[in-house]
Amino acid sequence: MAFSAGASGCSAQFTHVLDAVHARRFLGVLSTFSGYNFISAKLPYMWLSYRSCGVMLGFLGVLSTYTAYILIPAHMHNSVESKYVVQPAPAQVLSVNSVGNSTSASKLILNNLKTKNTNRTQDFSVVQEQLASITKWNASLPFSMTKPDWCPARNSDGGQFVLNVYSDARNRHRTDCLNIQRIGAIGDGGKNICVDNIRHSDCVVYSLGSRLDFTFEKDMVARFGCLVHTFDCTVGVPDASQIPMHVHFHPWCVGGEDGKRVISSDLGHQGENAQYYSLQTIKRKLGHAEIDILKMDIERHEFSVFNTLQSANSPLQIAFETHLHNAYGLFGRPVSFNEWNSMWETLSSMGYGVFAYEPNIHCLCCCEFSVMRRRSSS
Repeated sequence: MAFSAGASGCSAQFTHVLDAVHARRFLGVLSTFSGYNFISAKLPYMWLSYRSCGVMLGFLGVLSTYTAYILIPAHMHNSVESKYVVQPAPAQVLSVNSVGNSTSASKLILNNLKTKNTNRTQDFSVVQEQLASITKWNASLPFSMTKPDWCPARNSDGGQFVLNVYSDARNRHRTDCLNIQRIGAIGDGGKNICVDNIRHSDCVVYSLGSRLDFTFEKDMVARFGCLVHTFDCTVGVPDASQIPMHVHFHPWCVGGEDGKRVISSDLGHQGENAQYYSLQTIKRKLGHAEIDILKMDIERHEFSVFNTLQSANSPLQIAFETHLHNAYGLFGRPVSFNEWNSMWETLSSMGYGVFAYEPNIHCLCCCEFSVMRRRSSS
């Protein structure tokens, strides 16, 4: 990956690597903390070049990290001349809590660098690999693509990249289940569940997003005798005759926090608000200490739900559909590289592994995953 060391060439050479909001500060912060000049890619020393634009961008990047402001305005991109030589900051600086969202990608890679105790050549290879991954991600799922539900064509390079993202996630976080069964309908509505350790007649199931398709719920009741609660704010309050026996329906949606917000659905809603609760609030309302199985198809709100999970009482299994597109135009852009990786880091940190995955044949930017807590080796 080659970058120009001249100030006038800085912007033009690397704006394609990341989206315009992240690119300049990202490389600047990398240069400052690691001692590499990632803009010229020629100076693997602890001090950066006096005349390299990476020094100024790195300097502004550090200031940006502390202030959470973008300090590299557009008019400076082609006219940066450095008067600063920036010494790499100590590792503990990486733990500051004031980093804004636009430095999250650089934090991800810098944390990897910090934990490496190998030689700098190996560190540089790690960074190059992750930079290449971000480049491919932003080429396939660009932030600039704001059209609702847009996804690359299935037979395009971007389409193949999306499929590779799914399989890579499965391979990196794989775990084994001896007995996987399809619960509910084939296609939308059903999920792959590991039945190895389901506690018959003593299991709690939360089903988020139903669209009044209760095939999953009915199967869990009939086959395992589970207590099943379904949550969906997109269908109003259905008639009691529409709800199967032994299924408890709640006209709420589930997200990252409690409050009224716009409904995310393809059922013809036109900006109406509905009640959202966090998973923790719902468990408290219903008096459940633990959930055996959490099933989700909630149109990209799964990312918010994962951000609220707590290791101490997280579900034993989660069967969910991911959504990479700008679902119904409510998110303004596709899912970012950092959002996707943060989701899997969260799940992995709580001991979850993937035992089944299933790309959606009707929606390339949708994929079913089934995860469960890995068995202890003891």
